[in-house]
Amino acid sequence: MTNLEFMELRQVLDDRCSKVLSQKAELYARERDRLSNFHTIADMTGETALSVWAVLFAKHSLVLTTHEGSQVKLEDSIIDARNYLDLLYALLRTSSGSSLANPSFVNMLGPP
Repeated sequence: MTNLEFMELRQVLDDRCSKVLSQKAELYARERDRLSNFHTIADMTGETALSVWAVLFAKHSLVLTTHEGSQVKLEDSIIDARNYLDLLYALLRTSSGSSLANPSFVNMLGPP
């Protein structure tokens, strides 16, 4: 696969991820807070929002690592996993009190 082919493939995947994220927002984040489900489940279970995220992300990781299901299910899990990484990014930003202008949590993660 050439770099151009990869970048085109990535753009298709980015578009699919955005579409799914928007659709699922209507189902899972009905309140003004896009991360409300993580916080609600954390309050219900006594866990942190990041711990809740990790459990929910694990189900997508399981499909990816075991390759169970159809090709469509595998592709759906790739999309969901990418979207969950975006949600993790948002959770880290909000949990560290950082803003878009000052992403202080990046310091917690170490050098790239």
